[in-house]
Amino acid sequence: MLESSLPHRLNTDDQVIPVLDRFPKVEMLGIYRLRYRPQTAKTAAWVAKAGEYEDWRKLYSSLF
Repeated sequence: MLESSLPHRLNTDDQVIPVLDRFPKVEMLGIYRLRYRPQTAKTAAWVAKAGEYEDWRKLYSSLF
């Protein structure tokens, strides 16, 4: 999903999101984040898996 020269062209602040090649013209328009976390069961379940998300972040970072 990533070309081999990409890691050399990235700045430290760049965000890389892998996209399958069957979506050639994908664009990221923006990322919205809530200022305060909603107190719901679904949000609590998501926060409980935060360690797993960190593992995925490390895996993606290791690609470079």
